[in-house]
Amino acid sequence: MRKIQLVYSNPVPGMEDEFNEWYSSRHVHEILRVPGYLSAQRFRVTRHPIGEKVVQR
Repeated sequence: MRKIQLVYSNPVPGMEDEFNEWYSSRHVHEILRVPGYLSAQRFRVTRHPIGEKVVQR
């Protein structure tokens, strides 16, 4: 059985850089050590005109 887990997060205002550093350099690697997790990706939700390319983190 294949599943997808989607997580939304909002860092504390003013702490976005620290949050993103922790999430990318530490948390994602911790999650991938959990049995059953095979991959992880980060995306940024942005408002954009239809047809504009979405930026992947």
